[in-house]
Amino acid sequence: MKWLKNIWSPKNLVVVFIRIDSGEMSCTPQLFGKRKKEFGSFDDIEEMVKEVGKSRGYHFHIQGQGVLTRKVEALPNYKEQLVIGGNANDFYFTSLDDGVHVSSAFVRKSVVEEWQILFEEKKWHLLGVSCGEIPLCWIDENAAYSGDMHIRMESGHITKLERNTALEKLSYSDEIGTSLLRQYTDEDERASFDQFEEATLNYKEFTQFKVLGLGLLFGLLFFLVGNYFYQNYLNQSIAQLEMDLTLSNENLQLLDRLDQEKSRKEQLIANAGVTSPKFLSYYLDEIGTTVPKTVDLQELYVFPLDGKLKNKQKVTIHSDRIVIHGTSPDNVTLDDWIEYMDRFEWIQSIELLHYGKVSDKQAEFEIEITLTA
Repeated sequence: MKWLKNIWSPKNLVVVFIRIDSGEMSCTPQLFGKRKKEFGSFDDIEEMVKEVGKSRGYHFHIQGQGVLTRKVEALPNYKEQLVIGGNANDFYFTSLDDGVHVSSAFVRKSVVEEWQILFEEKKWHLLGVSCGEIPLCWIDENAAYSGDMHIRMESGHITKLERNTALEKLSYSDEIGTSLLRQYTDEDERASFDQFEEATLNYKEFTQFKVLGLGLLFGLLFFLVGNYFYQNYLNQSIAQLEMDLTLSNENLQLLDRLDQEKSRKEQLIANAGVTSPKFLSYYLDEIGTTVPKTVDLQELYVFPLDGKLKNKQKVTIHSDRIVIHGTSPDNVTLDDWIEYMDRFEWIQSIELLHYGKVSDKQAEFEIEITLTA
């Protein structure tokens, strides 16, 4: 495909118009391509490149004294016909072959040899050299120009090619520069000029490096920067997750402690008898209503402790026991009272643990009541 073949061809070209008048040379570079730009006139080629740019593609176009323009028959050795008595390899040619005649402008290579060597030493990109006004003939098949030469084109053939001796001459720099750039990207088989293939290939490779290499470099830099921010985001996410995990673990530990505390309290409540069919007040009220007038109650323990309290030991109680201490005038009264309470359905058994006289009219006793489960 044609567009793929020319994808790396120069899209911008600096045409250096070299004018030779009275043995003096001046160069006027102009940028052609997506945008046009004029840089003024320079006497020193190095100053020009410093101003225009070292990485651009350059083309020398020579005009003025020393440039000859001729029209000869279209033969394979037309160059020898143009430089009769000379060596064609010593000249730069810019031509149009219309199939019948070849119209060509030519100039000695020695004119710009010094500058060409400088470009090679500095590794600047000199892509080709042309001369005269023949590039104007590559634009339109029907046109007329009055520059250094009078040129008339009719149906793609040059019908007039004469030197313009008038003092006032038109400048066609824009047209020549545009025509030369188009020849680099869209070659016309009729047109020819000295294009340096190796330099053009090097410039294409240089352009590929700038576009692909630098693009890849900036792409990698973009991904590195993106990866840096993404890594920071992940680190922040990990830190937040670790904080959430720590908080969750603390909450789980708290829940576990609360569950254990709940179990202990439920056990305590169960041991306290709160969950039994009768409440403590019920037992105390039932016992209180049955106490004989002559019996004096001194102590009553509902759910007494199982042993003495000790540090760092679990408190245990008898959740089905009631212990009563008191005094009775005689054992008959005490027996009757015990027999009466033993009839309660909530009492499983009553046991007399102690009975002893403290005087002729009083005796101490201790009884233990076991509740029905």
